[in-house]
Amino acid sequence: SVELGTWRMYEQHLRVHVEPRIGHVKLTALDAAMAAGFVSKMRKDAVSAAMIRKVVRTLRAVLATAIAAKIIPTDPVAGIPLPKHVKPEVRVLTPAEAAAFLSAVAGHRLEALFLVAIDSGLRQGELFALRWSDYDATTGGLTVTRSMAERK
Repeated sequence: SVELGTWRMYEQHLRVHVEPRIGHVKLTALDAAMAAGFVSKMRKDAVSAAMIRKVVRTLRAVLATAIAAKIIPTDPVAGIPLPKHVKPEVRVLTPAEAAAFLSAVAGHRLEALFLVAIDSGLRQGELFALRWSDYDATTGGLTVTRSMAERK
């Protein structure tokens, strides 16, 4: 019942983080101490605070389904303290770095795409979904209404 991209993210969280650490534990045996140990192990493995929070959110979604199906009575992850996420400072290219980059890609078949990327700050999926009809030659502006995602 979720979008494909969300499903893929959930699957990756479970495969990469949950399965190797607590995948051997039966759902009915998972308790708060094991859940706290799971979070602690991710910290020791140098998983970022942001990723830990995302993985725990995914695990809570799985556990909510198990609670609704009456497989487990409560969420053993509820109340586990999570590391605070501090957003890293965004580093943008200096004008000199941007000029050097554009000089390096001069003549490349995607030169125009690189120029739009630097000028607009659009995400990769937004850039790849652009169409000529999104460009207004009168104003020189772009209208971003779509994003492209990889399908497997």
